[in-house]
Order: sequence, then structure tokens, then C-alpha cells
Amino acid sequence: MIHPKNPIELKTFCQELLGNLRGSIIVGHHIGFDLDLLCKTFQPFGFNQFPNPKIDTMNLAVRLDFGPQVDWNRVRKEDYSLDALCEKFNIPKEDRHTAGGDAFLTAQLLLKLLKQAEKKGILTYQELFR
Repeated sequence: MIHPKNPIELKTFCQELLGNLRGSIIVGHHIGFDLDLLCKTFQPFGFNQFPNPKIDTMNLAVRLDFGPQVDWNRVRKEDYSLDALCEKFNIPKEDRHTAGGDAFLTAQLLLKLLKQAEKKGILTYQELFR
């Protein structure tokens, strides 16, 4: 188990995290799980949802492959796991299954997906989710 050198109270962590995220787009792979967990953790402090725009790299990859009106019943979800997408885009899977490692892989994947979106004429956040 890792013990922080200078632990802070959960309420302070919540306030600092929300302050740091203000005005930012939250990015993650299959991000709903993580945000739901954080919302439940922060609920005792009056927090119930992130107002931030979000990009889920799994959903973005599916939308880029199938279009905005994708029939999710026709999508092989295993083809859109973080591992599968890293292989598809030739992203080396170093430090996988650690918070920092997975965040770094997801950031690299986002860059690849945004490049793919740009080739399709999608240039803004709003255009990603029309």
C-alpha cells in the first residue's frame, strides 16, 4: 500500500480537484465508471456531477469508425478496449494497468483519434459530438 507523504482530507481533495478541473475537458477511456466513482465519493460534500465537457476515447473511436448514429449492438466492444486501440494505433503499452500509465496511454490515444477526426473534417469539440 502506498501512503502519501502529506495526506489531505477527502473534502479538501474534492475541492482542489474540482478547482483544478474548472474550465477543462475531462478525458478518459470508458470514463463513465471513473466519474461515477468520484461522484459517489464526493456526494457527502454536496457534489453530484461534473459540469465539464467530457471525451471518452472508447466512444470517440467507435463514433469515428461507425459515425454518430452508431448501432452499439453491431460494435465488438473488445475491439475498442484500451489495449486493442493501442495496438491498432501502434501505441506501445508501457506501464499498463497503473493510473499514470493508463492516463498516458489514453492521452496518446486521444491525439491519434483527434488526428483521425481532423482527416474527416472534424475540427472542434462540438463537431466531435454532433
